[in-house]
Amino acid sequence: MKDKLWERADFALLLYDMSVTDRKKRHDVRYACFRMQTYCSGGNKAEKKHVTLAKKIEKMDGFEGWGKFALTWDVSNVSPLKLVKRKWSIYEEWNQTMRRVAEPLPGERNGGESHI
Repeated sequence: MKDKLWERADFALLLYDMSVTDRKKRHDVRYACFRMQTYCSGGNKAEKKHVTLAKKIEKMDGFEGWGKFALTWDVSNVSPLKLVKRKWSIYEEWNQTMRRVAEPLPGERNGGESHI
């Protein structure tokens, strides 16, 4: 069965359908992934526990390299030790969320660009 792509509504699923323990586990797995992404792009060395988990993740179907984590792939919202494709990056998701919930600052127009 093919995994569905990450959708904005999946965050609601995380909040309501996952136990606190499962959400913590997903948070910990994603944190390890972000640490490895930082390390592989020249940042600080990741802790041994993150490297150990990263080696397991690197062997999973859907792994596309640490540089693409949270851009094209992510951990599943249902099972943190399963990888899924993303429809959009976390940055695009953040921008969509901000456009939906935040009002533009005075003087901003055309998608948030300031023309001062």
